[in-house]
Amino acid sequence: ISTSEDITPYGQSDLVFDYLCALIEVEQPQSVLLVSHLPLVGYLTSEFITDMAPPMFPTSGLVCIEFDPQSRKSELLWHIHP
Repeated sequence: ISTSEDITPYGQSDLVFDYLCALIEVEQPQSVLLVSHLPLVGYLTSEFITDMAPPMFPTSGLVCIEFDPQSRKSELLWHIHP
């Protein structure tokens, strides 16, 4: 488990995206679970899924994204609205 002071509700999604890409490149995890709040979570999702417009999250919404760190391409696998 690691935390970042940048991952706050009003953090800058582009900086968090760059941080996550660097973390993934160095640590090479099998998976990452990121917990955040609105509005950052919506904007951050749109950093990964470029054709998805933020904000698109209801409270307690979840997404699963498959991310290729080499190409920085992503695919939305699922999006759950409670």
